[in-house]
Amino acid sequence: MPLSDHLKPFDTALAQEAHLVSWLRRYRLETMLTDTVRRRLPRLVAEQTRVTDLRNGQLKLSVPSGAVATVVKQHAPDLIKALASQGYEFKSILVHVQPPRRNKSAKNTEIKRMPPPRALLCELERKVSSERLKQAIRKLMKRC
Repeated sequence: MPLSDHLKPFDTALAQEAHLVSWLRRYRLETMLTDTVRRRLPRLVAEQTRVTDLRNGQLKLSVPSGAVATVVKQHAPDLIKALASQGYEFKSILVHVQPPRRNKSAKNTEIKRMPPPRALLCELERKVSSERLKQAIRKLMKRC
């Protein structure tokens, strides 16, 4: 049997699986809504915003930080109007802050803490040979 008989277009293969059909439909709708939302937002904010859910007249957007969420919330009324003009009626927009996942390969590295200033000054006093400089360092140590 030729190899081409076994190959099916992706959409055809997915169309034969009922649960994948609903997933694909939802994915396409979310992608289309994400594009519409992004066209109405400032570019730097738009790149970080995506539609993650739509239920009961509520559109849920996901953003990576609180600052981006604030800008998106300010544009919510315009977004609702833009979506309504395309036939999608939403009562509200919920903005969910979802910080990006940390790279698992980056292990928690130990934070190197500097010693207290007094300890640094004591060490410096021992290394200095000039008596006048030692006196100045002692004065500084009294302030710490």
